[in-house]
Amino acid sequence: MQDSAAKVDSAERFHPETIARAVEQPNIQTSAPVTFDQGSFKDPVGSVRVFADRVERTCREKYVGAVKAFLSSALFRKLVDRGLLLNAQWDGQSATVQQPLIKNWSYHFEWSFSMLKDAALTTLEIQRECLRAKMSLKDAAAYNLTFSQGRPIFVDLYSFEPFEPSLAWNGYDQFCREF
Repeated sequence: MQDSAAKVDSAERFHPETIARAVEQPNIQTSAPVTFDQGSFKDPVGSVRVFADRVERTCREKYVGAVKAFLSSALFRKLVDRGLLLNAQWDGQSATVQQPLIKNWSYHFEWSFSMLKDAALTTLEIQRECLRAKMSLKDAAAYNLTFSQGRPIFVDLYSFEPFEPSLAWNGYDQFCREF
């Protein structure tokens, strides 16, 4: 194991084990103060940066109004209060969304069948609540959830969009493939 004060070179900085060590042991010094989540590169709304104590979601200017509206909506509050969605807060100074860090992250390919089932049912429950609020999940990636305190929790705040009655659920195909 690497000395916690050692510098991490740029090739090693994004390796999953390096990220895990940096999150579990915040005193590890890296050449960058933040780790970029490589899975967020395709999200048009923004990207994800992981710090030792929090997650920060950048937000492109074009989407700021929609993100702030969702964060102040009754749907957001209801999903957070029910433990279905990870809490978040808008940071007006940096125009980012701040979320708590889940240190022991797990992915769908690591879950048991019952965990995958619970995550799928959580996604469907969120979609049902969205429809009641005239919203919808624009995608249904299993990567949008993890487990915290033994329960699935949805983390991707940028997956919510206004419901379009003339369209089927945009995330349906992805839901069927990933769950």
